[in-house]
Amino acid sequence: MELSSDLHLAIWAIALVLQFAAFLIAVYALQFSGLRSGWLLIAAATFAMGVVRCMVFVRIWMEPVTYSPSLATGLTTLAISVLLLAGLGLGFPAVSKLDRRLAAADAAQTAMRASEDSLRASEAKYRALIESTGTGYVILDSVGKVKECNEEYIRLTGREDSQEVVGHNIAEWYESDLGPDYFDREIVKYVDGEGVEHFGGKFRRPDDTVIPVDFRSCALELEGEFSVIVLVNDASQRLEAENIAKENTEKYRALIDITDTGYIILDPDGNVLDCNETYVRLTGRKSAEEVIGHNLAEWVIHSNPQYVAQEMVKVGGNQRLTHHGVSYKRPDGTTVPVEIYSHALETRSGRQVMALVRD
Repeated sequence: MELSSDLHLAIWAIALVLQFAAFLIAVYALQFSGLRSGWLLIAAATFAMGVVRCMVFVRIWMEPVTYSPSLATGLTTLAISVLLLAGLGLGFPAVSKLDRRLAAADAAQTAMRASEDSLRASEAKYRALIESTGTGYVILDSVGKVKECNEEYIRLTGREDSQEVVGHNIAEWYESDLGPDYFDREIVKYVDGEGVEHFGGKFRRPDDTVIPVDFRSCALELEGEFSVIVLVNDASQRLEAENIAKENTEKYRALIDITDTGYIILDPDGNVLDCNETYVRLTGRKSAEEVIGHNLAEWVIHSNPQYVAQEMVKVGGNQRLTHHGVSYKRPDGTTVPVEIYSHALETRSGRQVMALVRD
């Protein structure tokens, strides 16, 4: 009887341990599996069975004489626990694999969210930069229809809100000095991957007023569609500044011409970029076309054959120079002595040398 009691205790103890092991597997699977309701029921069932077997085990241990289930019952209980644990154990690798997949998916989703947040932050930053410059921007499709724009662009067109711009073709307000089919011709450049920079366009507003605009643009593929991104500026101030500069230039040209002084503009190599009629006369040429584009060395006479090149280097060092002992050789073979006053300036086209020349 004692042997039978010990055997019962061992059988029920093993069954109890296996039962709670099955419960722990079900709980572990519950954390990761998508079938949470099913695993929750399995966990509850295995726990309840474990509690029942725990009660039987305690009763056998406490009352070995009065309570002793049959050996067949104990072995059946043990077999059920073994089979249950084996079944759950076979599913454990799948649960672990699912766990890894879920972890990888979660990491990928986190990375995607971080990437999206970064893109949104980058987009917001560049939008803010554009807005801070007072520049209008517009995104067009392949036929010139507006897909998106900012408030500044709407203001430039003279419209009141985006509904009057988005979905409309820019031909409704854009006028080019290059003809009505300008955009169609420019699209070819976009397709070839070129950026486009254009000055001299105009926006005609609903009240029939016209404002000059400059734009810079490029083509991109956005959301799988061909798009043209354009930055647009009001060119009124630029044109006003250019007109003032032109007036000043004409004024100073007139002052120089009154003094019967020649002036010349050179590049750093001594090639003539511009000159006046007095300078043309000093060289003995008949027109500016015979001077502009030519090099000073063609008519400068000096004892030093490298004089022109050396003086251009000096002037390029931002020195103000007065050149004496120089003569110009004219096409008819005569020479004329000249005095030259030169200075280098930085311009948008690069460094240039300005010089006044007197007989």
